[in-house]
Amino acid sequence: MNNIKENKKLYIFISCDLVNSTKLKATQGSKWFTVITQFYEQITRSLRREIENVQVFKYIGDEVVLYTEVLNKYDIVETPKKLLKIQQQINEALTTQNDTPVKLGVKITLWLAPIMTLSLENISNVSDSEKEINKYEIFEKIIENEPLYRNISTTGIISDTRNKQGNLLNGDILGEDMDTGFRISKFSHKNFITVNLLYVAVLNKLTEERNDKFKIVSLKKLKGVWGKRYYPIIWYTKDWDNINSLFDYDEYKNNDIVKNILDSCHLTEFDFLEILHQIDNETNIKTHINKISEICQNLRSEKVLPSNWTKENIKNEFAGIHDVVLNMNKKGFTPEQISKATNLSKEDINKIITTA
Repeated sequence: MNNIKENKKLYIFISCDLVNSTKLKATQGSKWFTVITQFYEQITRSLRREIENVQVFKYIGDEVVLYTEVLNKYDIVETPKKLLKIQQQINEALTTQNDTPVKLGVKITLWLAPIMTLSLENISNVSDSEKEINKYEIFEKIIENEPLYRNISTTGIISDTRNKQGNLLNGDILGEDMDTGFRISKFSHKNFITVNLLYVAVLNKLTEERNDKFKIVSLKKLKGVWGKRYYPIIWYTKDWDNINSLFDYDEYKNNDIVKNILDSCHLTEFDFLEILHQIDNETNIKTHINKISEICQNLRSEKVLPSNWTKENIKNEFAGIHDVVLNMNKKGFTPEQISKATNLSKEDINKIITTA
């Protein structure tokens, strides 16, 4: 195994699953195809409008999984908020535009994963076709024989196969973070964003504060994750004081997580940091978080505008900040001074000014 190229980057993965799609197919004849096609188009369009460079990773039945490379610390902070906004918009659209009696919605799961991209192109004595057919065995040998990869159990790994646009083609990423993301998606809800513990831990480390909008709503055993220990199911929403309206009146009958929330005076009061401390000896998760934090040190910290945003996008997103930039510019402040006052990059400040 010689001349192996590797590159580790941090990615955000987003799973969007259509609620009640099975019932839709079973009861609505050929209508289901149009509804699901529109759902795919709407969710990808909404995500691409709000999150720059988001790409489709794979389709799994009625679920679409997308990803984007983390280039900015701001991405980690703001993505849950953007997804909640998108979820609310899609749910409303599915209610108003759906001409079937089936109640639809979108469940969104968010997870963070460092991905080590390995290029197998320079491995000698192995044909291209064999590399594709036996790539898992090749990866296993790499992990066994290369010291750099021996502790790869919590790191994603994918072969470096891309199309002309540079998008990852292969839908096969190995690693516990990816397994966790798909496992927790089974416990997602149409009115909350489900998030993996790693995401919350890294977010807390970046912001240095506890975010009470993320709550542990249950503990579940997940296949292939943390052995026989229970994993925290974490939901995110903006307002936990008025959540009864987010559930159907009889939902607690079929959903044990909803029942747990409604039956309790408070949600499961486990501290994220305490869970990390207790599980660390068995999972080495703190080391994993620290390694991701090291990757984050090289990320930009300014708020960055998507390159395809229009004048209206900018005004709607920044509201008061948009006016501050224009007023400071009018009064003769330099881009450096405006950047310091608004925490926007000079590039974004210039974009706001030129699109005004």
